[in-house]
Amino acid sequence: MLRKYKMYREQSPELRELTREAFVLLARFRAATLLFKFKYLTRSVTHSAQAVEPPLLSGQSQQLAGQIGYIVTRVGRNTPWKSPCLVQVLTVQHMLAARSIPGIFYLGVRKNKVPQPGTTEMGAHAWLKCGNEIINGGDGHEVYTVVSSWSW
Repeated sequence: MLRKYKMYREQSPELRELTREAFVLLARFRAATLLFKFKYLTRSVTHSAQAVEPPLLSGQSQQLAGQIGYIVTRVGRNTPWKSPCLVQVLTVQHMLAARSIPGIFYLGVRKNKVPQPGTTEMGAHAWLKCGNEIINGGDGHEVYTVVSSWSW
């Protein structure tokens, strides 16, 4: 724990602010996913029933988007609560929209080859793309079939 705090203190003030913002939003969206319907959580974004590509970004916007995606992933691994892919994607989406950086997030499903005990045979995943880069939830997204996407 002390090592993580030391790493946090060694960050630039801008990165510390992004880290704090990510932590607070991860908590907010974790609670929201437990309390509210998904439709309520996505009311500020445009829904599409098919996969669409996000617009290309300038170099600076793409770099900031990647930085936000990295920070949310890193902070999400270290929260005292579960921060699954959907919570992380909603957090990144909110942070990007606040900075007027467009993007799109996808929801995909797949059929599990060998179901885990106590689980269903279906799996779901969320990932977020800005420009031509997946900035959050990209690990293993290839095995999921996109069922919906949301852009802003």
